[in-house]
Amino acid sequence: TQVKIPVGNLEIIRDIGSIRDLQGAFLAVLDSSDRQDDCEVFNVCSGAGKHLGRLAEGLARHLGVRARFEVDPSRVRPGEPASIIGTHEKLTRLTGWSPTCRTEQALIESFVG
Repeated sequence: TQVKIPVGNLEIIRDIGSIRDLQGAFLAVLDSSDRQDDCEVFNVCSGAGKHLGRLAEGLARHLGVRARFEVDPSRVRPGEPASIIGTHEKLTRLTGWSPTCRTEQALIESFVG
């Protein structure tokens, strides 16, 4: 049986990372001896965009769910940028941390693994 899932705009690109990468970034900052002050700001991101529609479909397929994603207009944000991708350059330079989960498939596996 197919499951109907209401969604917003799945035709956008977002830089979504894994919780393991987030934990690793936090630890790298805490362990870093190169911190210049206690108020340093870092982007924790993968540096790679993921297509939300492909993520949703891949996750459903991986979980064995026959999903039908239906756009609910109340979940669509007007004027939302088509693509948002971050950079972890500063964090990597100062701590040596880098993300391990950069692809849509790796992110799906991190969700269910």
